[in-house]
Amino acid sequence: MSRRNLAICAVLLALTIGGLSLAAKLAGKAPDSPDYSAQDLCGSGYRIVAQHDLPGGTLSLGYHKQSASYCAVAVRADERHPKRLQVVLRVAGHPEDDDVSNKADAAGPVFVYADLQCVTWGGAIDTSTWRSPTPHCTR
Repeated sequence: MSRRNLAICAVLLALTIGGLSLAAKLAGKAPDSPDYSAQDLCGSGYRIVAQHDLPGGTLSLGYHKQSASYCAVAVRADERHPKRLQVVLRVAGHPEDDDVSNKADAAGPVFVYADLQCVTWGGAIDTSTWRSPTPHCTR
């Protein structure tokens, strides 16, 4: 077999495997659920350290140890009902950072640098709101 034919076979095999992997991922996805997670929104290096479920979705807090930064997102559980989403994140002694969205899927990510500091966080999904009752500290 020529190198060209081997290369074509390799590409076709990779596309087939990738397609099967995507099909398997989508098969396990609930109808109208978001195609991504809080981890996806925060990005590489962030670990989800806290979550709070609200009717209609989840608020999540991520932490990136190497950059000493936090990420907060609100992800709607069902994209069929686009209503208000909000996520808030605040380092003690600093103004609150937030993102408000009326789009169907998510609010955020909101990022703050908080080396050796604690944060409060929260948000809203539709008419339900929540704020962390105590600061979150990661050392």
